[in-house]
Amino acid sequence: MNFFKIIAFLLIIPFCNTFSQQDPKAVQILDKARENFERSGSVSADFALTITEKNKVVNNQSGNIKLKASKFKISTEAAEIWFDGKSQWILPAGADEVSLTAPSLSEIEAINPIAMFQIYNKGYKCKFVSSKIIGGKTVDLVELIPKNAKQDISKITLNIDQKFSILLSIFIKNKNGTEQKVIITNYKTGLNYTDAFFVFNPKQYPTVEVVDLR
Repeated sequence: MNFFKIIAFLLIIPFCNTFSQQDPKAVQILDKARENFERSGSVSADFALTITEKNKVVNNQSGNIKLKASKFKISTEAAEIWFDGKSQWILPAGADEVSLTAPSLSEIEAINPIAMFQIYNKGYKCKFVSSKIIGGKTVDLVELIPKNAKQDISKITLNIDQKFSILLSIFIKNKNGTEQKVIITNYKTGLNYTDAFFVFNPKQYPTVEVVDLR
């Protein structure tokens, strides 16, 4: 799973809405989180990602994701990404060129948080594991198991704040032995981003050339 697809998991995985004929407790938790997300309007969240192989940390990344309907902006140390629902701009850190593309459906699905609804709302079985006190909060643990045995992922564990129905962390275990841990902080809802916020503005980057690859 590539880095930006992991980011997309941050806000979308727990809000998939077709968990019929599954663990009722898990469905209740996920449905409540989804409904909360849908009422939230524009959203912003910070994240910290740790990737391990055989219990050894091989990569650390941190950043921020902002969402408004099908639009999003992702900011990390590696790159800035804007997506306005049709066009996508990617500006690698320190680069003097930003690539402008019109992503195909499969490319959008790889990183677009909204497209993740369509990818994952039919692909996983959900199971309630337990409730625990973590950091003074009551947290519900829900597991997602891929229905397709050929998936690279073997299991996803979600930690969801029981009181506020907000995703706190996600743990992804892969069959090749690697694991990803994402911790979410500074989660804000009800924000008011203009549509222009999700479009690359060349005036803010006067030395950067736009390379149109559409």
